[in-house]
Amino acid sequence: MGYRIGLDIGITSVGYAILKTDEKGSPYKIEHLTSVIFPIAENPKDGKSLAMPRREQRGARRRNRRTKFRKHRTKMLFVRSELLTIKQIEAIYSEKKSCQAFMNCEQKH
Repeated sequence: MGYRIGLDIGITSVGYAILKTDEKGSPYKIEHLTSVIFPIAENPKDGKSLAMPRREQRGARRRNRRTKFRKHRTKMLFVRSELLTIKQIEAIYSEKKSCQAFMNCEQKH
């Protein structure tokens, strides 16, 4: 004789049952059975998900990481192809940053 446990895990609920089994392992009696329902995970004022801000921030982090990695791979492609050296690439990016800073200063005035 033994026991068998059954689980039902949902988005807003968890249910479980404990069954007694005979010598062959076949269930013959429900020992305990219940479910727990959780409150809805949304803002009561507007109905938006509570996880939405985290999800958006995680998506932004992933986009930034992917963009940065694509740029890195492109730079390394130029280096491996011997079209540019790392110093030349760094010089191009430093010129670009200083130019962008200069343009932003002019636009503000």
